[in-house]
Amino acid sequence: MAALWSSSSMSEDDGPVSEEEQERLLQALLRHLADGRLELEQFDARAARLYGAGTRTAARAALDGLPFLDMQPSGGRRPRRRHGEGNAVQPHWVATDEVFRDPTSGRVMRVWVDPTTGTRHYAQSDG
Repeated sequence: MAALWSSSSMSEDDGPVSEEEQERLLQALLRHLADGRLELEQFDARAARLYGAGTRTAARAALDGLPFLDMQPSGGRRPRRRHGEGNAVQPHWVATDEVFRDPTSGRVMRVWVDPTTGTRHYAQSDG
């Protein structure tokens, strides 16, 4: 069974939504439309909700109830990184409450989730 996205399932990061994040979320909605998970009327309503949202949390709510999208093949293998060598946080990622200390580097890391794919990412925590 596919995991479903819910904007209420992540910790709050309720800053203003950027155009870049709106575009990424719209692309996810378009993919759901193309894959037959949304009817055109449902897509229109969700897109209107997305573009009417003033905050990141409200914009992400346009994906509520939809499954995470499959990752696209990267075309090549990327080098495996350790948690302590985490990614730079992307604006559309959502912070979770999960924080841990990487045993190799000793850095405090936070777990982030991409709301369009459900993939988990690790980035150094500020606190």
